[in-house]
Amino acid sequence: MLGLPATVRACLFDVEGVLTDSSRLHAWAWGQVFDAYLSRVAASTGWAFVPFNQKGKLLERRLHELGVTALPGARRYMEAARRAGLARAVVYESASTLPMLEHAGLASLVDARIDAAAMSAESLHSRPAPDLLLAACRRLDVDPAHAVTFTNTGAGVVAGQRAGILTVGVGDAAQCEMLEGFGAEHVVAALVALLDPRLKIALDVDS
Repeated sequence: MLGLPATVRACLFDVEGVLTDSSRLHAWAWGQVFDAYLSRVAASTGWAFVPFNQKGKLLERRLHELGVTALPGARRYMEAARRAGLARAVVYESASTLPMLEHAGLASLVDARIDAAAMSAESLHSRPAPDLLLAACRRLDVDPAHAVTFTNTGAGVVAGQRAGILTVGVGDAAQCEMLEGFGAEHVVAALVALLDPRLKIALDVDS
């Protein structure tokens, strides 16, 4: 009823574009970083680099100002996965993963996080390398062959293929076409589109 093979035991979710609308916050933070950098370059004859962690600080500040919301149906799908007994992890190359999940009301539905902290601690490479997905499977004690990754990026699709994990692309029509081109086994406009209609009704009644 989750739109997945019966062999799946774990769901690995991207945050941006799959669970939340955080892309706008990231775009704002990067814009602030590069604006500051370019103004420094223009005002001096040397190179003045903005420290990389500045983006994280700006993002965290803006997150508290504006917040971030879960995409329609994301919470419903994660609740359904929990009820079905599937383990759930998020995979996101950000230091702000937990605050974003908390603001979106999704943190309690996550069993494990593979984020910037895990990447640093375990020397994991960013996608399209399979490191993050394989680390998530280890955290959940699930064989990659029994996991599914939901992603919004071509790099995420390639990482899933390299890890031997079923890959579902999530996005609008143009994104889905791109994700199919990278080799996603299945594409949907939103997670909730995978749910059996009967399960949607049951969740509505319980809520």
